[in-house]
Amino acid sequence: MKLYVFSLFLILVACKSSNPTIENDNLFDVGIIINELIESGYIDRKVPIADRLKKNEYYTLEYSDDSLLAPPPTPFAKNEEEVIKWIDSEYFPNDSNTRNHVRYQLKYLNENKSQFRLIGGDLKLRKLERIFPGHCYIFYQPIFNQDSSAIFLQHDSYYGFLGQGGIHLLAKENSKWIVKKFITTWMN
Repeated sequence: MKLYVFSLFLILVACKSSNPTIENDNLFDVGIIINELIESGYIDRKVPIADRLKKNEYYTLEYSDDSLLAPPPTPFAKNEEEVIKWIDSEYFPNDSNTRNHVRYQLKYLNENKSQFRLIGGDLKLRKLERIFPGHCYIFYQPIFNQDSSAIFLQHDSYYGFLGQGGIHLLAKENSKWIVKKFITTWMN
């Protein structure tokens, strides 16, 4: 009997230790911002949200021999020039410091462990299906301005094979994220 209890104890301890915790208080919770988007009517509460943030795909601007700009490698790839041009806001001024800051986030934060988390709370999260996403929202990792007072947050929404994408510019005012601008970037 003692052997049985001891074996059960070892199994429980082994199961507990093999289940690492992913809680880290240093990570920025994007779920807070998504809840703000739901409350302000930009996101439909009934539509599920992918349970992980999509990484931003970075590409370097390249010009051909005749000085024509080459297209991005994929439709969803972006660079610092596009981000600043899309937003066109005083929160992301078109200067070298801002471009370097945005480039760093697009390029290097994707290569390292994510600095963000997506907490369910009352969000309707679901696992992302690879081929056919169904009806859902997919959010990308946010991009902050230099003083972290504003965020560039991109999302795609799908309904089967149809969908659209957009960018939210949010600014922090009185400890709350407020939508300053929304831009539709693609639609089919």
